[in-house]
Amino acid sequence: MSVNALRRSAPVLLSAVLVALTLPSFDQAYLVFVAIVPWLATLRNPETRAFRSGYLFGLLFWLGQMAWILGFVGKWTGSFALASVPWAVCGFLGAWYFGVLGWTIHRCFRTDRAWAIPFVWAGLEVVRSYVPYLAFPWSLIATPLAAYPAVGQLAHFGTVYLVSAWVVAINLAVLQGWDAFTINRPSDRRTFTTTAGVCLVLLLVSLARFQSSVVGDTMRITAGQPGVDLAYGDSVTEPVRLREAIQELYGQAEEAGSSLLVLPEGLVSGGGGLPPLTPFEVRKSPAVLFGGTRGNGPSYQSAFKFDGAWDYADKTRLVIFGEYVPGRDALPFLRNFNLPSGDLQPGSEVKTLAVVGIKVGPLLCFEGLFHNIAQAHAMNGARLLAIMSIDDWYMGTSAPAQLRTGAVWRAIETGLPVVRSASLGSTLFADARGRILGELPLGKRGAITRDVVLPRNGESAFRPIVGVVPWAFATFFFVAMFFRPRPEI
Repeated sequence: MSVNALRRSAPVLLSAVLVALTLPSFDQAYLVFVAIVPWLATLRNPETRAFRSGYLFGLLFWLGQMAWILGFVGKWTGSFALASVPWAVCGFLGAWYFGVLGWTIHRCFRTDRAWAIPFVWAGLEVVRSYVPYLAFPWSLIATPLAAYPAVGQLAHFGTVYLVSAWVVAINLAVLQGWDAFTINRPSDRRTFTTTAGVCLVLLLVSLARFQSSVVGDTMRITAGQPGVDLAYGDSVTEPVRLREAIQELYGQAEEAGSSLLVLPEGLVSGGGGLPPLTPFEVRKSPAVLFGGTRGNGPSYQSAFKFDGAWDYADKTRLVIFGEYVPGRDALPFLRNFNLPSGDLQPGSEVKTLAVVGIKVGPLLCFEGLFHNIAQAHAMNGARLLAIMSIDDWYMGTSAPAQLRTGAVWRAIETGLPVVRSASLGSTLFADARGRILGELPLGKRGAITRDVVLPRNGESAFRPIVGVVPWAFATFFFVAMFFRPRPEI
């Protein structure tokens, strides 16, 4: 790369680094409000090769954010060379999203519609989160703000993607402010004032909701963390340890007087009917909710509940290269990707379970990243969301921290409390505003009990609107690709 080319690429490289620093495992969330300013500044230049700029940003972004695949896939295939295939595919294909995003943002600047850039960015995030077969809502620009739910309450009115739009708008305001106070043109100051003013009003809305009280009934719930490695543990000793751990967690929940014990995913395997074949004794009290696989050809990842009666709900969003491999039959080399559970089938509906007199929305691991699944449970009348996960595959990488943020965003969006249970962590409670009420340390066996407020119907006012907002962003993204210059008057 020539010196001139490196100089032109420097702002893109800087933004990619700054965005990476906001996300796990660096967690410098405050940088998110300026992280993309250097890249936006280059896209404003009429001479910028916008698609190339966006592709470079996206390539760096995805290769960094998906580095955990190398360890994860390498362990269960036994080949880190083979693991590099999905990692490289994620980088080179995912970069196209940002190539198109860069080109569209560049078009917004050229057609004097900079105001549209936050909506365009949010729309691109929706597209990559829900595109068929490759849906992956990972490392959204709003993700790091899960650590500060007070400034993330806009998600209740328009999902996490509205928060992303707000974050991008702040970055845009910083760029406009730089112009306003260095070039000193009145029109630039008016533009900056308008953008900054809107961002400030939205911040005040978020802070006001965060301070509002949650009214509802209280239920005592225990979340259990067995502290057993369900991914790479010894096949002889770990089942014994798991059985001992579950019985101990049952005892702690009973001693605490809990009505419900939530346990992780991955506790049962196979079996075609109910009750599932569990490696531990299932008690009638307290009621229990846990995850595992059911069926033998086809097989499903499912949530099971028992409160005197059994029921289950199948997982509807599967992890690509983790729970199924697309194109296995067409591409022979993909047959070497021997998934630990085999290729699973997605469930046909989002099913909300009735447990001890309330409706609970189960979310299995990856499903915790999808707003529409949590919203479907809320529309079904759920008063509690329960995320059951097995993050053991990714321990030591940034992936578990990414998955953890889903609990916060789903709580804010739905206005429902979330209990999350994972075998090695993260196991936690979040209230209806996304505040963490308690969390267990990673890797340790233990139980955490909280009196959880289950909101009444008052929290449901915005649910129909919330479901529309992301698709409006996605539609706007495609419309913006055809923006034309404004006619001169």
